[in-house]
Amino acid sequence: MNRSLTLHPLSLVLGLVFAAICFVSMSQVFPAGQHVLVGYGPNARDYVQIQGTTPYVVPAGKVFVLTAIGSTSSVPAGGGCLIHLNVNGGCELTAAGSPSGETPSVKPTAAGFTAPAGSTINLSTDNGCDTYNPFLRCWGYLGPQ
Repeated sequence: MNRSLTLHPLSLVLGLVFAAICFVSMSQVFPAGQHVLVGYGPNARDYVQIQGTTPYVVPAGKVFVLTAIGSTSSVPAGGGCLIHLNVNGGCELTAAGSPSGETPSVKPTAAGFTAPAGSTINLSTDNGCDTYNPFLRCWGYLGPQ
C-alpha cells in the first residue's frame, strides 16, 4: 500500500519558529572564561576616613582616591585656618575652614586626586589653629592600582 506524506502547515511554521528561537538563544552565551566584567564603583569595605593627625598608610596594591575633606567641628575660616592634606610630608591640597556655625564641615574635592600605595597621608592646620587638628577628617576610597 502506498501512502502519501502530508505536512500540517501550522505545525511546520511553529517548528521552524521554535528552532530559530533555540539557535538565537544559544548564540548569546559567552564561552567559559570570556565574560565581560563591569565595575560600577567602590565596594563599601573600600571606603576610608582619615581622622585628625593620625597618619594613614595606603595599603599595597591600592590607590587612595580622595572624595571630601572637612572636620567634625567648626574650623573658623575667618581666622585664616586652612586644612591641609599632606602626602609623604608635603602639602598636596588645601581647603578653607568653615564659616562660623557650620558644623560639621564637609567639602567635596575635585575629582582625580589620588595617592599611590605606600603613601603616608595626614591632615594639619596652620596659623595657630592646632587645637582643631583632632577634629579634621578626609574621606575617600581605596581602588585597585
